[in-house]
Amino acid sequence: MTDDTAVQKEQTRLALSAMLIPIFFVIAFAICIIGTYHNVSREYLHRYLWQFDFVWNTRKLNDGERTIEAIKAAEGKRLMYSEATAPHA
Repeated sequence: MTDDTAVQKEQTRLALSAMLIPIFFVIAFAICIIGTYHNVSREYLHRYLWQFDFVWNTRKLNDGERTIEAIKAAEGKRLMYSEATAPHA
């Protein structure tokens, strides 16, 4: 096998991997939604996506490390009690 053939095979493998990543993400997200929440409103879809992204990106961390990462992500944000308990329209 020549070097050019090996390079072409590797480039093809990488291209296929790059195409499969978004497909896997969509399927895994759909399974997560159906298995956990059953129904998601369009209004809050971005939050479910953020949570799924966070869990996926921290999947190799233990619970304590994941909690620390979540707290770091909340740094600079402020949630008022009145906002959290206000009735939604």
